[in-house]
Amino acid sequence: MKITMENCNEQDVEALAKYFACYLKNDNLIVTLDGEVGAGKTRFGSYFATYFGYSSVFSSPTYSIMNIYDGELKVIYHFDLYRADESDYEWIFEYFDSENALKLVEWSSMHKELFEGYEMLSLFFEVVDEDHRNLVIGCDSLGLFERIKGGFGNDFIVHKECNISFGN
Repeated sequence: MKITMENCNEQDVEALAKYFACYLKNDNLIVTLDGEVGAGKTRFGSYFATYFGYSSVFSSPTYSIMNIYDGELKVIYHFDLYRADESDYEWIFEYFDSENALKLVEWSSMHKELFEGYEMLSLFFEVVDEDHRNLVIGCDSLGLFERIKGGFGNDFIVHKECNISFGN
């Protein structure tokens, strides 16, 4: 199941991050963020963390592989798997299995085997131009998909040039 958003500007990405944070605040799922360098993965994460009360600098853990953001409402484990290898898997699993935390994972597509058996929401960012992105939001859980889809148009509004479609 997927949701496609075309021609999104930065305000749309910010609104989407806050929308997901609101809808996912009681979940312990993994949110994967993929797309080319500079597509907006870390920016999305920054907006997402703001909802949970994290106000300090939010950066991609490119060299450390993981940053921990301890917000007022929830802990966020933010992974960047670009430089990760199989020797990192054991300690990464410890964080994936932790409760009362959300996990944001950049470059998940490079390590798909890590995510088997976990509930995930996946976002793929495609650069349209300097100011616009296309996003594909995927989910294997029908319940999660229906919950997220239900707020589009009600709790989540985008600018008029951003087109949203739903599909399988």
